[in-house]
Amino acid sequence: MRYLALKLEQQGYRVLVPTLPTTFRSIRECSDYLARALEGHIQDGGVTHFVGHSMGGLVIRDYLSRHEIKGLGRIVLIATPNGGSPYANLLLGFPFSQQIFESLPDLASPGPDIALPRNVPAPEIGIIIGTQPDAVRRFLLPGDHDGIVTAESVRSVAASSEILIPASHRRLHWRADTVWAIVSFLETGEFPALANELTVHELNSILNMYSLPNIIVPTTGGAFFWLDVAESKGWRIQQNMITQHCRILAPDNARVAWGSLEAMNEVFRMITQVP
Repeated sequence: MRYLALKLEQQGYRVLVPTLPTTFRSIRECSDYLARALEGHIQDGGVTHFVGHSMGGLVIRDYLSRHEIKGLGRIVLIATPNGGSPYANLLLGFPFSQQIFESLPDLASPGPDIALPRNVPAPEIGIIIGTQPDAVRRFLLPGDHDGIVTAESVRSVAASSEILIPASHRRLHWRADTVWAIVSFLETGEFPALANELTVHELNSILNMYSLPNIIVPTTGGAFFWLDVAESKGWRIQQNMITQHCRILAPDNARVAWGSLEAMNEVFRMITQVP
């Protein structure tokens, strides 16, 4: 979650990433750890959002079922096995597995029995679903899944909005489009539209996250010293043959972003929806 924390801080959020013993402790015990970690951090008059990946989302749900939070904002659950995971069922068949991994019964299908949040009205919940497992796990689970958790399992909680992102379970919280989706939901209560329907605000949010400080300026299209690296729907990534830095040109050849190749690839993929 460190990558998400860094990117959310860059968007102006004050972020707390508590260390929880999710591997060897039950959801309830982790929830108690979370309660202690939050002491003194929830401020009167402020808004507190929660973002959790995988079992962390279950810990958040359990915590909110037992604590009423002043200024509770929105909740984002990333690849959270709300309906359990078949891998947990499999592991439970091994001797002493439950004694070592106390969370296994909570992670097994049909998922933990967690009450609704104590806050009234209940907070808006957004769910992020991974749909691109690695090659080894691609055919092991039915329907859309991220290699560990199925879309059906993630959807086993009342959510007001959802988004599918082509990533594996372990990569979901290391992606720029996941950050973009989280920020959009925290600010508006909805996940972003498709890239070909981007609003000016959404496009600016993407560029501000991953571009070096930029003024949108017209160019000649890179006839000299620039090499096209990628092109889609009129948008282009170009790399300077001398300095090796990259830029993104809009269909009208205006430079909208510049920086490293890695950063420009992230922006380009979100703008053009190239997986």
